[in-house]
Amino acid sequence: MGLFSDEPRRTEIQRNSNVVLLEGHDAIRADHSRVASTFTGRRLETTAMMVQARNVVILQLNWDPGAAAPNPFTSVLRIEDGKIAHWALVAP
Repeated sequence: MGLFSDEPRRTEIQRNSNVVLLEGHDAIRADHSRVASTFTGRRLETTAMMVQARNVVILQLNWDPGAAAPNPFTSVLRIEDGKIAHWALVAP
């Protein structure tokens, strides 16, 4: 979890047409840990990554075991001092 900035931030994550608002780094870390723990057997594939200054856009595919097709999603990150300071995740 050392990827995330220690500074309090507001992060918006869209999941299944719902937007989850996370206030502060502890909430971001806890949510990331919770979601990552549900990924047993899943495979994540990064298909493209674009970087402009401190902003990063990542196009990814989430492959669930036995699924016929992957679930696409996009992560938008802002990097400060080498760590994630803001993370917006958009999934259809």
